[in-house]
Amino acid sequence: SVRKCIETLEAKQRAREAVLQNLVGILQEKGWRIQFSKGANLIQRFEEANQWLHLEDRLEDVEKQVRTFARRRTSKSEALIIQIQAIRNEPRMDALIQLEEDIVKEISDIHEQNTIIQHRIIHWKELGLLLPYSDPLSVEDFASIDGNLERLEKEWKSALDSSQHLRDLGVPLNFDIIDRGDCSNELIKEIQTWELEISQIEQKVRGQISRWESLGLDVQEFMSLDAQELNVQVQHRVTAGSLAEDLLESLDSLDITMDKTRIESMRTVIQLKWGIEGELQDVATEINRLSRRQTKHRSMLISRAEILKMDVQGNEEWKLADFEARLARAEIARDRQNERQEIEMQRKELLEIMRLEERAKAVIEIPKITHSSPEEDIPKDTWIEKKAADGRLFYYNDQTKESTWKKPLNQPVDERITVGKKDDAEKDENRDEEIRVEKDTKSPTKTLEETHQLPNPKDQSFMTKQDFRDILPDQEEGDVHLQEDGLGLRERLGIGKEDPLIIESSRGRDLRIQRLLRLIPLIETEFDQSEWTEITEGFEPLLDNIDQWIRVRSEHRNCWKNDGGIIQRMDRLLNVLDGVPGPGIQLPIGFDEAHLPETIQEIATEIEILARQKIRISGGMQAA
Repeated sequence: SVRKCIETLEAKQRAREAVLQNLVGILQEKGWRIQFSKGANLIQRFEEANQWLHLEDRLEDVEKQVRTFARRRTSKSEALIIQIQAIRNEPRMDALIQLEEDIVKEISDIHEQNTIIQHRIIHWKELGLLLPYSDPLSVEDFASIDGNLERLEKEWKSALDSSQHLRDLGVPLNFDIIDRGDCSNELIKEIQTWELEISQIEQKVRGQISRWESLGLDVQEFMSLDAQELNVQVQHRVTAGSLAEDLLESLDSLDITMDKTRIESMRTVIQLKWGIEGELQDVATEINRLSRRQTKHRSMLISRAEILKMDVQGNEEWKLADFEARLARAEIARDRQNERQEIEMQRKELLEIMRLEERAKAVIEIPKITHSSPEEDIPKDTWIEKKAADGRLFYYNDQTKESTWKKPLNQPVDERITVGKKDDAEKDENRDEEIRVEKDTKSPTKTLEETHQLPNPKDQSFMTKQDFRDILPDQEEGDVHLQEDGLGLRERLGIGKEDPLIIESSRGRDLRIQRLLRLIPLIETEFDQSEWTEITEGFEPLLDNIDQWIRVRSEHRNCWKNDGGIIQRMDRLLNVLDGVPGPGIQLPIGFDEAHLPETIQEIATEIEILARQKIRISGGMQAA
């Protein structure tokens, strides 16, 4: 039994040593360096191992606390881990106690910093700054701010100031970086970019103002503006400034020797009122009118100089006053005797041509026809055989004013056919611009006049404008001047570039058309080309009314043709109606002799009145 007890004790001894070895293995895995006391028995070694286990438990607690702020304060946590490992190598209770106190202080300091960071974050958010942190702040947020708070606050202040600066500049804001605390550098670069651009714009604007000032334009209103408002105002005035510059250039191109007072007054208006919207339109119109007047005046001087055979090479550089002085000297020095001889020779050549034409016409024997009283020797109740416009014969009773296509039975009939007038358009088909030349009273055609009737004034010979100028060298250019660029009315009337005054005097017509022909030169002279379209449109209803009246009457007489203008169609109808006897509705047909308006306002009033003079689409012809 004693042996069994001994064996039992030995077994327990071996079990305890195994347990002790396990404990030692665990501690060694933790990094402990195990060294028992010399001569210590099993129980003493158990007690030492038990103490080391107790220290290990406390070290593990300390190590867990250190790991809580390992990301927050990496360097501090690494130093504490080193101290923990040193205690495991040389176990000391006092070192463990000191380590625990240091960790408590570190954790307390972290809590204080968290409170400070939270307060500062709230402060900057209240100022309008956008910060890249979660709400509430995460451990990572605290870790990124802790230790860098002072530097971050400088960046946040810079971002806030930069954002406000961009707003003050009044530039488009980049909302990807504006008011963001983590974009302070980007905001600074944005400010630099905009300030450079604003500086360039301001320099350009100042240059534009300097240019306006050099032209004499009033720029006082720009002096008190800041850069931003200055740029806005200058951009608003660029169009007006460009117009003012063009007008001043146009003024400089005018001849100052003529109309000096008007030119200087317009220059003053441009310089003082160029910034007021609409003020320069009247000035532009006046400059355009004055330029046309000077151009026409120079053209007249050149024409006169050509008549005097004066050398006008380089006249573009002459002032009008100088040109007039040169022309006056040429007038004094001209050889009038030689000119008279040339004029007499040209006149004789013209008379010879006219005599040859009269002889050619005399070859064909044409009985004298009188339209005023073709039936003087015809009994009152006699039917007269006549030819209509389409060539068909009809019969007309002058007493009863009746007409019929069929020959009256058991009635006296005079079978004489009235010869219609030739159409003026066929006679003048190949002539562009002609003026009438009256036959010389001394022309030796007396024998021809005694045998035949005198030719109709419309059948007289024509000559070109150039021939007329050669014969009449003293004639002013303005008397035979035709507009190169005419009104749209010219095309509608069908007169092209012909002189409307010559067209008006060629024969009697509807007085509204005659009046319009006389107004065309005034419209083209006194109104700008930009106003011609509106004037033409104003006459459209009147011209449509007249054209429709012509068509209705022409279709009744079977003489309607759509070619030519209103003048050609009207003359064609009048030629036909002249051969139709009997009264019709009295229309005002003849020549316009009323006084023409003088001022622009009077012309405008005349146009307005004339445009309203319409008639019903019916009626007849002028009474025979």
